[in-house]
Amino acid sequence: ATVLVFRDPRTGEEFDGAPEAAERRRRLAEKRAQAEAGLRQAAEKRAQAEAGLRQAAEKRAQAEVSLRRAAEKRVRALEERLQNLTAAPPRQRDP
Repeated sequence: ATVLVFRDPRTGEEFDGAPEAAERRRRLAEKRAQAEAGLRQAAEKRAQAEAGLRQAAEKRAQAEVSLRRAAEKRVRALEERLQNLTAAPPRQRDP
């Protein structure tokens, strides 16, 4: 008995020549490719969202540093003012 076997020139896959089986395999391959494309798109969106979160965190950290520096400057000014007030000679009362 002779069996006729076909080979898909694109994939090298062998099949028995039944057009239904070949069409079914083609549809499955398309679905697989679509699913992979969807996964790639989801991964890209996730990466973009993570990059946005990182940028927001960096901006927040920079703002916190600025606020801390301003607070430290204010504390130094207040400490200096307090020293000036406590180091000043007492005022004399007018008789």
